Amino acid sequence: MAAAQVRRPGGPLMPRAPKHCGHPDCTTPVRGTSYCPSHRNKWTSTGRTASSQLHDSTEWRQARRTYMAGATRCEAQLTHRCTGQPEQCDMIRPASQGGQITPHNLQAICRPCHAVKTRRERA
Repeated sequence: MAAAQVRRPGGPLMPRAPKHCGHPDCTTPVRGTSYCPSHRNKWTSTGRTASSQLHDSTEWRQARRTYMAGATRCEAQLTHRCTGQPEQCDMIRPASQGGQITPHNLQAICRPCHAVKTRRERA
């Protein structure tokens, strides 16, 4: 059965009634989609960075969990405020610079050291 049609009990297929475009204040009728042609998303990419795509992956979550299970101290020790307690898992070479999820590219790091490292990378 086609997605834009409804079967009435004991009757023929009937076309679905058009709905209004999902954009606020637009009353253009649409069928089989949520938005009219002038309000459809025209983005060519997802708008997400390589880092955000990588850090939302199952591969990253598993690698982080495995690596942090064996972490006992902050591996960076970049600041005098270093707590020594690893709280976060960090990529030594960031994804934005082509870093991969490998044990050699991960480090257990405390929050103060991670803040310093991130600030340096963005400068």
